[in-house]
Amino acid sequence: MAGNNLAGSGRYLALHLRILLLLLSFLLPAWASPAEAWWAASHMVSAEIVHQRLSPEARAEADRLIALLADFEPRADHFVPAAAWLDLLKKQGFASFESWHYVNLEPRDGSAEPLLPPGDQVISATLNNLDTLRRKEAGDFLRALSLRVLMHLVADAHQPMHCINRKDPNNPRGDLGGNTFGLRWPADPSANLHILWDDSLGLYPQLAPGEN
Repeated sequence: MAGNNLAGSGRYLALHLRILLLLLSFLLPAWASPAEAWWAASHMVSAEIVHQRLSPEARAEADRLIALLADFEPRADHFVPAAAWLDLLKKQGFASFESWHYVNLEPRDGSAEPLLPPGDQVISATLNNLDTLRRKEAGDFLRALSLRVLMHLVADAHQPMHCINRKDPNNPRGDLGGNTFGLRWPADPSANLHILWDDSLGLYPQLAPGEN
């Protein structure tokens, strides 16, 4: 059930938050230097966990597909920094995948499955790109693109503010995943609940993929 899957995703994220700092201590020298916030770090840590758990055959195929787009801008020539590639495209003004990063689900009491909105969103985009990656007849280019997209979207879906839209009588449009829920945060006067989740309260090193 979709509701159970979302709840399971939250538990998975909470479990792995405890090992993020340890993993980051190994990732820092290899792939990044201070420049960006935890957005990139979270994707890179997730990718490192996946890369280590792949079978040798699957790892070799994944590395081959990542290498196919290594010379495309923005540059990301390894499995781990490639997990942040979709955000790098977004920063360069490429907005075609904008709606793929989130889904605005309305909170439920647990008695019913959340209703997925129509159109492109993180769940439909994940399923579509997974299908492309599985089909060898799709060709190496599309499969390489779908791999990079999947690596990013699965991590996005584990950020709770990417999967919720709280509505109330005073705000019928919703808070758009906490983006309109303003907070007083000394480190960023313009902060909101979504940014605070993305930045993990400023507790993690600032990383940028591909910089040394």
